[in-house]
Amino acid sequence: MSKVDNRTTGNKLLDSLKVETEVIGFSQNQLTLYIAQTEELVKKLAYDLDRYKEGYSVLSEYFDSIPDDEKQDVDSKLMELNL
Repeated sequence: MSKVDNRTTGNKLLDSLKVETEVIGFSQNQLTLYIAQTEELVKKLAYDLDRYKEGYSVLSEYFDSIPDDEKQDVDSKLMELNL
């Protein structure tokens, strides 16, 4: 399975939005504001992604020390979070 970097995907989305808004005809001010908001969202999502990756890494280090009778519950909770 190949590794997906959501920041790259977000940047591709931003580039696509820049082209689409030029075609649609938004004013320069509207376009600038929209792109700035989208860039902030991408930054926040990238930050959140890094936090979740780090949290998962920490959890995976200690998973073997979780009592066997609780591992299934922990695994189920992680699966619900799509982790």
